Amino acid sequence: MKPFAPLLALALLAPVSAYAQPAPIWGGHYNMGVFAAGGGSAADGHVSLECSGDGLADAGAFFLQLEPAAAIEAFADAPPQLDFIVDGEIFTVPVTAENGAVFFYRSEPDDDALTLALIEKLRRGRTLTVSAPELDIARISLRGSSEALIYVQQCVAGND
Repeated sequence: MKPFAPLLALALLAPVSAYAQPAPIWGGHYNMGVFAAGGGSAADGHVSLECSGDGLADAGAFFLQLEPAAAIEAFADAPPQLDFIVDGEIFTVPVTAENGAVFFYRSEPDDDALTLALIEKLRRGRTLTVSAPELDIARISLRGSSEALIYVQQCVAGND
């Protein structure tokens, strides 16, 4: 029975070690000419970023969508801008809202200064906090965002 004890211990510990390091909560993809990445969760809030590739009529256009944390109620009067705070650095982003609950930002290909700075900070940062006046509406870990946002950033920069 002694030869099987180390094998049994390894078999029991293998699943535990798989959970020791949480997987990144960010992912990216390319589909039909659009580079996209996003991260977060329903509980903490979720952000998605997209850039239209060269083959599309709006090449270089950037889109951002933010869904607040689940505990945040829809705004009766949604704010016209939100503060995206990455590790203490604030980016004020003009937004439109759908039903006071989902926020959108769109930049034109020639309006990329804010977009590129925000993407770079999201790639290098640790935590994104999104604030409406006097209320944090999302707190998203940026673990895995660096790799996920590479192609979105290149798409925006390439069409600048």
